[in-house]
Amino acid sequence: MRAFLVAVLFAGLLAFGEAGSGTISGTVCDLTGVAIPGAAVEAQNAHTKVIYSAASGPTGTFTIGHLPAGQYAITVKMQGMKPYAHSFVEVAGTADLREDVTLEADNAPAYVFPYNPPPIKAATRPPARDFYAEDAEFVLTSPILSLNGAGWELPKSLTAVKGKFVWVYLPGHGRYLLSLSPDAEAGLSLAGQVGGSTLDFQSQSDEIQIDAVDRILMGSATYNLYMAHQPDWQPPSGTDRSAALMGSTDHLR
Repeated sequence: MRAFLVAVLFAGLLAFGEAGSGTISGTVCDLTGVAIPGAAVEAQNAHTKVIYSAASGPTGTFTIGHLPAGQYAITVKMQGMKPYAHSFVEVAGTADLREDVTLEADNAPAYVFPYNPPPIKAATRPPARDFYAEDAEFVLTSPILSLNGAGWELPKSLTAVKGKFVWVYLPGHGRYLLSLSPDAEAGLSLAGQVGGSTLDFQSQSDEIQIDAVDRILMGSATYNLYMAHQPDWQPPSGTDRSAALMGSTDHLR
């Protein structure tokens, strides 16, 4: 019986970790052909209803990878622009599909979270809970960073960030240290949430979002995110201090 239970558990873990290799990529621009960074791009699987997300980068480009075969509904939203939708896009095998998007200005825009959050943002957020595992780690694969809806380019060599504590450096804003534990270190306070492949938090009037190509944490729940802001922190000497950076650390110092 014990061997049977182990086999079932192992099979379940394999099923959870199973991911496809299809890709949807493209460019988001306006009617004049100017690139739009920071647009929220989502691909929802028509069968499983799982949503895979990304944000367009500084040149308007986006990539959503690791998609299981199936039909997807693609939506693109950006503050001040009319939303874009394309249903029944077929992803098969290792196909690399191209989906170039043109957005039109919206003279009467609706709120689009998190790029244009409503005045009472807490009411729009999904319920979250604490992640109590002491050794819980973030895993952010091919992260895409945006600040207040505008994309920030990260180093091309940054393919993954993994660790108990993750930090984000933005020129002119300092460093943000992130944790899943409410009492990991003095100075941490509740600032955002982690759910699926998206991590977002707020510091004063700034909204920071990080999208990954894979799920950031195991499980399907939405978890609280705790943050400590170090506004005077600077990268080491010799590092380009005009560029956004990400990394991980074992200690919040």
